[in-house]
Amino acid sequence: MTNHIGVRSPVALGILVFALGASTSCGKNDDGGGSHATGGAHGGEATEAGAPSRAGAAPSRGGAAGHGGDRATHRPGGSTAGGEEGVDSGGEGTGDAGGSSPGGEGNSEIGGEGGRATGAGGTGGSETDCEPGTQARCGDVDATLLGNCAEGTMTCRGSGTWGTCSVRAGTRDACDVEGDDADCNGIANEDCDCLPGDTTPCGPETDDGICEFGEAACVNGVWGSCEGAVYPAARNCSSPADNDCDGEADDTNDDTCACEIGTSEPCEDPDKLDGIGICLRGTRTCQGSGATAFWGNCVDAVAPSTEVCDEAELDEDCDGMANEDCDCVDGDERACPDCTGATQACEDGEWQACTGTPPEPDTYYLDEDGDGFGVGNADTNIEGCSGPPEGYADRAGDCCDTDANAFPTQTVGGTVPTNCERVGFDYDCRHGEEPQITADECTRCSSMVGCGCVGFNECLDGAFWGNGNVPACGREGILLTCVCGECTPERVLQPCL
Repeated sequence: MTNHIGVRSPVALGILVFALGASTSCGKNDDGGGSHATGGAHGGEATEAGAPSRAGAAPSRGGAAGHGGDRATHRPGGSTAGGEEGVDSGGEGTGDAGGSSPGGEGNSEIGGEGGRATGAGGTGGSETDCEPGTQARCGDVDATLLGNCAEGTMTCRGSGTWGTCSVRAGTRDACDVEGDDADCNGIANEDCDCLPGDTTPCGPETDDGICEFGEAACVNGVWGSCEGAVYPAARNCSSPADNDCDGEADDTNDDTCACEIGTSEPCEDPDKLDGIGICLRGTRTCQGSGATAFWGNCVDAVAPSTEVCDEAELDEDCDGMANEDCDCVDGDERACPDCTGATQACEDGEWQACTGTPPEPDTYYLDEDGDGFGVGNADTNIEGCSGPPEGYADRAGDCCDTDANAFPTQTVGGTVPTNCERVGFDYDCRHGEEPQITADECTRCSSMVGCGCVGFNECLDGAFWGNGNVPACGREGILLTCVCGECTPERVLQPCL
């Protein structure tokens, strides 16, 4: 039986590979993303049964961490090298009857297995992190490195391990380079107020009114001075501008600027007394210095006072009535009401005590109809010295005290009887009834000439009762009224006194 090369000794495998001219390389994870490169190719073509074949092509460098290489399969009488090579394990070779092959060489800590037919196992992979002399970005080798440190480089030592990163962490990020992370903590431009080229609005808190925002530029990581800003000024109550930048014109009326300086207005009049009696509201004027404006005191105002009972009748208490609650007007005099004194004088709206010789009392007559004449009945007459009281008259002789149209001095008759049946048409209280439209009042023609004369003794101008019949008091008759001989009849009632 032909012996197959199937030993698992690393030394033996190395000698075999060298003898066959095979080359190996350290597996390197190019992209760190879990993919793997392809391992060795198939072995040489099959030879006669029992004879070992030439080893396959040298395996390539392993890819990213992944599974082991694929199994290679012998045909009868032939042999192959190990399959794909992974980072985690070497390729695993298998063989058919009589065949043999070396296992693929891995770049991992775990060696590949040899063929499982009659040959020995393959050699184990070498324990290296990188290919000596190669360089890589620090952040790609060590994910914990951040900022500027991640952008440095690492060089693979001869031992197959990575050296130190070319960039070490500093103490402070630069503020004049955007994106600088010198302290390698993953926060760019830490503790920098700003970056070169940056600008920011500055100045007042608002751009209302006269205020305008300025602009500050970044200088060495800090904001420079504010340029072009316009800040609030003092308020001026006389200005329509918004100098203090509060969003309202300075002359807006409020607690600070209550009015427009120099203007005047009527004072407040809560009781609405202005113009009643002596009362006046007065006026007030707006005063101030610009920053404030306020109403001054009220001037020329007249407030209510105690009513004075005098002839001026000024209505000092402004209630719309003059001399109310006054018994008299100061300076007036009158006869004493009880006829015990000659006169009384008025002081402070009150009658004072009677002084002088008492006068003879007058008689006052009951006057029910208020026509100024009383009936003159001893049972109802009264005496006094200060004039008749209400409901009394100082003259007697009324013939009908229930009809105000009937009294002694009446000159106008009536066409109906008075209220007193016994008096009838006696409106002037002369104890008789006198018709007011009596006999013929015409001017007659004395000849056949003149205005309207058509015959002797015709009525030319005036009035007369038709047919010469004068109606009685309150009776109806035909009254003819003539103008230049043209007479117009009219039915009228006869008035009487």
